[in-house]
Amino acid sequence: MQKHHATDVTFSETLSDTSRSGDPRTALPRDLCRGVTATPFQHIGSGLGKPFSALCWSVTLAWAVLIFYLSSQTYGPGFSRGLLVWALQVFHLRLASYTFNVLHAGFRTLAHLIEYGIFALLLYCLPDEKSASLWQPQRALFCIFVAAGYSLTDEFHQFFVPGRHASLLDCGLDTVGAALAMLVPYMSAALTRKRRD
Repeated sequence: MQKHHATDVTFSETLSDTSRSGDPRTALPRDLCRGVTATPFQHIGSGLGKPFSALCWSVTLAWAVLIFYLSSQTYGPGFSRGLLVWALQVFHLRLASYTFNVLHAGFRTLAHLIEYGIFALLLYCLPDEKSASLWQPQRALFCIFVAAGYSLTDEFHQFFVPGRHASLLDCGLDTVGAALAMLVPYMSAALTRKRRD
């Protein structure tokens, strides 16, 4: 029993020693001991290093390219309208013209919210060695502003695409989607603190 106790003391001392170093990788045990929750992918990234970071950036950039591609002439209102008609036919549903137009508008609004919500979350989850906190308000605001800025460039791009048009309303929806997405890390951090307390 005494030997086991000595081992525990040595392990605690080791954690304390590593927490005093400036390397964020060695500071991780200190954060775990204090109950600080790390970012969703930080523990995974700390083991894989640069390859993991490159993967995160690649996925984020790929999503940005997909957003740009979906703003082409092919995926305009006519495409979403046809997709909605096909879905209604599959379920053997008939709607009045007004009801269909409202549903179509809601469908495209939801697409904007989801599209930029995912983009903002991908930005937020990029590896960050400066902080191990799950909820970072400044980082969240930065992600919202980046998403909003990218939405502006996307709408400007649509101005030159035949059959598409630039819309500040769409840009506003994109920004709202990015802001709503930040509720995911915020609520996750709040639930973690509640369970810990």
